[in-house]
Amino acid sequence: MKKVGLLVVLLAFYALWYVGTVTNPPPPPTTSTQPARTRPVVAADPTGCVPHAVIHSSAYWAAELGQPEAVVLQTHRINLWNRPDDRRQKVGEMRVGSRAVILDERDGFYRVRSPLDNAAGWVNELQVESVVHADTETRELCTPSS
Repeated sequence: MKKVGLLVVLLAFYALWYVGTVTNPPPPPTTSTQPARTRPVVAADPTGCVPHAVIHSSAYWAAELGQPEAVVLQTHRINLWNRPDDRRQKVGEMRVGSRAVILDERDGFYRVRSPLDNAAGWVNELQVESVVHADTETRELCTPSS
């Protein structure tokens, strides 16, 4: 009977934690008074080697959120937004540690295509660990030809 009670308490604790942490907060609004700096990503080179945004790993988010890595892998997603400002709406999501093709870049945001739901949206650069070049078909790392 004690085991059942303990299980109920653990499930209740997990449910409360889950409700409070399943969605990550949106990135802070941009406060720059200067015009937005845009650097469109160049079309893929002939070999298919294009820039990809690497989202921070589950280990990074586990430390950041103070949660076990397994819980982060199951519950945490990175939101993609329809625009890179404070009037945004969620259009998709990505898993932590994933890699997405960069479509555009603007003032601290990357426009990417999510490998999870194929949505195109903006993600804050603070959620991106690094930018690498990878082949669009094989997903192997590569060096651009130009």
